[in-house]
Amino acid sequence: MQWIQGFSVGTNTENSVAISHLLYAHDTLIFCEANIFQILYLNLTLQLFEALSGLHINKQKSIIYPVNQVSNIEELAGIIGCSIGSLPTTYLGLPLGAKFKSCDIWNGVVENFEKRLVLKWLDKIRRDFLWEGNNSSHKYHLIKWDKVLQPKCKGGLGVGYLDKHNKGLLMKWLWRHGTCKPSLWKEVINAKHGIKDNWNTKIVNASHGVGPWKYKWLNNTTLMEDYPSLFNIALDNNSSIAHNWANDNWDVHLRRAVQDSEIKDLMEMLADLRPTTLMRMFQTV
Repeated sequence: MQWIQGFSVGTNTENSVAISHLLYAHDTLIFCEANIFQILYLNLTLQLFEALSGLHINKQKSIIYPVNQVSNIEELAGIIGCSIGSLPTTYLGLPLGAKFKSCDIWNGVVENFEKRLVLKWLDKIRRDFLWEGNNSSHKYHLIKWDKVLQPKCKGGLGVGYLDKHNKGLLMKWLWRHGTCKPSLWKEVINAKHGIKDNWNTKIVNASHGVGPWKYKWLNNTTLMEDYPSLFNIALDNNSSIAHNWANDNWDVHLRRAVQDSEIKDLMEMLADLRPTTLMRMFQTV
């Protein structure tokens, strides 16, 4: 029997995840049912924490938020000794307890976004600081900003693009979801949105490796079987995958230009290859 029961995420009872608390820095969110026994257990848990850790919880700064109608909310708040709040509210700058389809709840987030996170505005600050420093006087910009953003190996200053950096951080969470060990946030995402087929990776060698035409490295068939007309006009149907990959794009070498009857096959084959991304692997010592 659980002393403190939270809420369940997910429509499938077998794969649902129970959430009883969330921790972030010095803030703690605790979810429980609106009855006296749950609140008594919660208050006992807080007292045990104070006794074991030697830390004091300032309950005057704690707030209890009722969900829907709770008739005895004052009695429950009196057990803990905290104040009573109301939903919706904000937590970590984001709306909490409001209907997710409502556009009005995001007004505050949009305002903060406009003030702090607009890429053009932030780039203007960086650009002006580079050429003008802390001076208010206007100075001419001697180099295009796009050139300044380029990495040093390409003649830039390596300042970097904010939009690409932001997308990289977002993709980092996608990578963590696919590679990290089981954790609460991952279980919540899986329970809420479901689990679909994961991405597949396969190692293919370079110049002496497998070729794109005869090897079943894509799906469960070969390009030779799916597109025989293109296979017959391939410049080298024994060439490696690396030979047909250049500048992060597919470059399939053919002996002649495709005819009208072969254009459809070529477009379909490139569409099959497009979702596949190749990464060069280096041997480490």
